[in-house]
Amino acid sequence: MYFCTKELSFTMLKFILIALCIITTSILSGKIACGMFAIVELLIIVNATQLIAKRYKKIAYIFNTFFSLILLLQQGSIIFSGDYISVMMFENLGEYNALGTSLAKYVVSALCALCLSLLPHRVSFKLLSKKYFWCVLVIFILISATIYKISAKQYPPCFSFVATVGSFCKSQALSYYYKNASSAQLFKEFHKNKIEESEFSINQYVGNMPNVIVIFTEGMSAEVIDKFNSLKLNLTPNLDDFYEKSLVFTNYYNHTVATYRGLRGQLFSSHQYLGGYYAENNGFGQMDKDTLLKKTATKIVSIIDILNDNDYFTFFINCEQKGSAHCNYLETFRCTKVISGATQNTLSDKEAFALLADTIARLPQPFFCGFYNLGTHAGFDSDTKYKDGKNAVYNKFYNFDKCFGEFFNQFINSNLAINTILIFTTDHCSFQAPEYLSAFSSKQDCFVNKIPLMIYGNGIEHNIIDVKGRNSLDLAPTILDLLKMNNHENYFLGSSLFIPDDDVLHRITAIGDDFYLTANDTIINISKKNNINISKIKTYYKISVGN
Repeated sequence: MYFCTKELSFTMLKFILIALCIITTSILSGKIACGMFAIVELLIIVNATQLIAKRYKKIAYIFNTFFSLILLLQQGSIIFSGDYISVMMFENLGEYNALGTSLAKYVVSALCALCLSLLPHRVSFKLLSKKYFWCVLVIFILISATIYKISAKQYPPCFSFVATVGSFCKSQALSYYYKNASSAQLFKEFHKNKIEESEFSINQYVGNMPNVIVIFTEGMSAEVIDKFNSLKLNLTPNLDDFYEKSLVFTNYYNHTVATYRGLRGQLFSSHQYLGGYYAENNGFGQMDKDTLLKKTATKIVSIIDILNDNDYFTFFINCEQKGSAHCNYLETFRCTKVISGATQNTLSDKEAFALLADTIARLPQPFFCGFYNLGTHAGFDSDTKYKDGKNAVYNKFYNFDKCFGEFFNQFINSNLAINTILIFTTDHCSFQAPEYLSAFSSKQDCFVNKIPLMIYGNGIEHNIIDVKGRNSLDLAPTILDLLKMNNHENYFLGSSLFIPDDDVLHRITAIGDDFYLTANDTIINISKKNNINISKIKTYYKISVGN
């Protein structure tokens, strides 16, 4: 190995800068093992480039540029998301607007990575001969494959990227299969004649058919709420007050992500393979309204269907523009009406809660009203500041808590409080971005976490029920059991949280082809396992949407 000082100033620039990027991002993220493997992959890329360049200089440049870019993007992903590029990120490329103010830093970082990868690729030192290079490459691939097989950490960045692309392609192929498979027999397999009834009952009500309001907060893990953590932030004083007055479920997890799966999955007590956005432009958020309605015209029933059959008026508050993809999606829940704001702009949390308060005051009774906000989305900030306002994560949740508090105070002082159940939960847990993990000292390392579920109402006493790792598949049957509407045919995967059970199916979070088993304080990636519950979920995918 030797250096040619005459060429060092320019031809070594690309190699040195990429190495520095790897070292810096590895130190900042604390993932030293990832950095070590990235350096090894960088040396392999450089060596392979030199060997290819002996005969094909243009191909060598393309090869070097491509894999240099992958290395840099993977390291950037670690900084911004805490992990390498995932299948979920590929699926949500079309939803870039959801990044809010964070979009600029992602774009700038990607452009910097592209510019750096386009630099000339020559280096001023000799590496391995062709014979030894192939030996090293084979050994490295075997080591990488072994690590990938036995560990979810997937240390080698380029190898992990290739594996992720493979999983993404597989998911697209399976998506096509699930959407086209015959489903007549499957409906019989999942059919139930009733919802099992618990002994839990509400002590008092003026009427026999209470109104129901469900608040699906965008992306909120339970640990955000002061009562669920020990950080003493005083970030959520109003939710803390709600906690003290409600029936609280602990060790309760999200059963899927993201919003398109999360909302529908909870209302239908179901898993679905199809999400919001895909590269092929065939996600729920990318379909025209007619196609969307056709796709969701399935035989599986939701809590809204059952409430409609019991003479409830059913509504959903839409915080996005009327006629938007999300608004159209809400209409597939088969509510009596989806209610949007008067403007064509996305509603702030303050505006959304104001719309909710105004709407329920005018609704015919008994009613069911679903509510979903947007202000707590990953990457968002708020004009309302928490303390010095420097932490955007704190700001948005502090603002949400303030808006919720204003609504709750108005609600408990209204006549509706006598005969209305108010349920607080979320569409899914918070995304494990580094800024979120730092803000709440969170150890979350995947898109699965404990989420809040609190039920308030006249005659519902404060109590804490530990559900020991069960998930949001159980929301719909729990509400129906609370209302004692148990005698209805359904295809629910979940069951009432008021009935203890050890069914593992209610403890598996499914995100496409990724599966996680949840317990009190444990999340285990079981994606590579073959068991009956994963097979059951994959089978259910076939009936979750229409063909």
